[in-house]
Amino acid sequence: MKIPKEWLSPVIWGIPLAVLLIDAAVRGKVLLLWSFPEWAVYLFSAAVGLLFWFLFFHLGVLLFKSGRAIPALAALLVFLAEICALIISYGFYHYFRGIPNYFVGEFILQEPKDFYSGVAGTVTAWHFSALTLLTVGLSGLWIWQVKKFSGCTLSLRQFGAGLLLFAISAAGMLEAVQVYDQAAMPDLNTIFLSSHLVVNNLILKRQVEGSGLQESRRISLPRAEAVAPVNILLILNESLRRASMHPFGYPEDTTPFMSRFIREHPEEVFVFKRAYSNSTFTMLSVPSLATGVSPLQPGETLHRMPLLFDYGKCLDYRTFFISSQTLEWRNIGQFFNTPNIDFLWNKDVAEAPRVHDIGTDDRFVAEQWKTFAARLEGERFLGVLQTYANHYPYFAPTNSFNLLKRYHQSIAYLDSVMAEVFQTLKEEGFLENTVVIFTSDHGEAFNEHGYNGHLRTYYEEESGIPLWIYVPRQIQEYYGDRIANLRDNTEKNVSNLDLVPTLIDLLNLQDLPEEITHNLTGASLLSPLDPDRSIYMLNNNEVTRYRIFLSIGVLKGDYKYLFIRDGEGPREEMYNLALDPGEKINIIVQNREKVEEIYRELDIYDAPPKILRTSRKGFKVQF
Repeated sequence: MKIPKEWLSPVIWGIPLAVLLIDAAVRGKVLLLWSFPEWAVYLFSAAVGLLFWFLFFHLGVLLFKSGRAIPALAALLVFLAEICALIISYGFYHYFRGIPNYFVGEFILQEPKDFYSGVAGTVTAWHFSALTLLTVGLSGLWIWQVKKFSGCTLSLRQFGAGLLLFAISAAGMLEAVQVYDQAAMPDLNTIFLSSHLVVNNLILKRQVEGSGLQESRRISLPRAEAVAPVNILLILNESLRRASMHPFGYPEDTTPFMSRFIREHPEEVFVFKRAYSNSTFTMLSVPSLATGVSPLQPGETLHRMPLLFDYGKCLDYRTFFISSQTLEWRNIGQFFNTPNIDFLWNKDVAEAPRVHDIGTDDRFVAEQWKTFAARLEGERFLGVLQTYANHYPYFAPTNSFNLLKRYHQSIAYLDSVMAEVFQTLKEEGFLENTVVIFTSDHGEAFNEHGYNGHLRTYYEEESGIPLWIYVPRQIQEYYGDRIANLRDNTEKNVSNLDLVPTLIDLLNLQDLPEEITHNLTGASLLSPLDPDRSIYMLNNNEVTRYRIFLSIGVLKGDYKYLFIRDGEGPREEMYNLALDPGEKINIIVQNREKVEEIYRELDIYDAPPKILRTSRKGFKVQF
């Protein structure tokens, strides 16, 4: 049988072959781990891609014969979409170890501003130049080939049969990629993903369950008399990791002011060397910190428990929340909607300029804090300052391609803002009667374990956060032996879940409703802590059901258990952090009993067992 000469055109075979080779180079390690079903979907998608380019070629021939400029326009649009699909897919893969799936698309639809800001902070003139050159170059090659084979075409019946075959194949692929969401060719995956999103969200009007936080009806706290001689200032940072700060062992002094302050107040500053986030997803970590409710607990509990501001307000403290972030993201503003915040300032309220991702300059936080503090006339206060400089793409004076360098520059900038915050404390006479708690919602990865940013895992770079607490000497006497407990706990595993119980202890609030005390699963840092207690980390629950963050982390003494699902499939790991702080040696096979104990602990909650069941699909560690 003679093969038609137009079938040998490089625009028919060359483009899908090039994508196949690129995919093998980028995802080769993942491909080798696949079983037969994934390979079947993968090869099927390659065949569908080949059919698409074959039909598009013959469509071009038909259009060319019409004598209009339609072929050139069609080529530019198709190749622009093709190159964009590949750039987005592999950019996402580089960041998250997986190509985008349906739930990534839903995330983008729910948070277009966040998506736009992330892209805007990443894209450079080089990206536009490459996109333009590739689009124009491939379009030119395609048009040249169409002209060359302009005498070769399919009959309308043949072309119609080809379209029907493509439609049937595409429908099959649409179903297949919903089950094996990493197994399609990246360009075809983008088409099927977009089609699925259009049908579900624009035509069927389906809503995403559990997407976002809600306005809450919280448990009321009875009024009480303020007896503790203390103000409380919580400084909550964004994406700030412990590993990049000098007070926690980083050799370069990225925080000269804080390093000096800690050094000059050795008896008043408590540096926690093993502090962890409860989630590496801000949408869960910040509400957890603000309520003392773990991401493992029901969403109803999260929306019932008081916010940390409520504990101050029941003592008639002045309360404030000053943030350089937008509170429109994921309905977090609704979540914090309470009459018990006397002064609320954020990017949205102030209509402050967007200078970094979706946030504004942290200098505004220091300025607003200075203004608010000056209006306090001997009143006690409890408040939060929330910064944003350390979120990607990192607020730095230089636009360096070295992300870690930019990140460290953003930490130095944050440090200068902290100098202003503490200067206000000093000038207003609050430094001697204010407990300052400095922490972060989560950390940030820079390819230490093949990941960048956060959201995906709980390795030390993502889950390890800086926590230090300043307790002025003159009010330490009020707390007596509890200060010794605070010092002892600096060597133990602690988490942001412990902050609300600690605030309650600092404020000396007693006789709280049992519904509150029962649901506070953290512990006061002023009390003795069990060094082997479990600390849980979770990025996916009934509040956020995007199945792109399926992972679980559990700390138990020196041991850390991880369940991770990404483009490489589900896997489980365990590390002894005392012997292996870099988390290089997976010892899960040697620790069957510890793993089984962790399984039993997780079984009492709702979300973790679901993640293990739906993600593993029979996956089991081979002990």
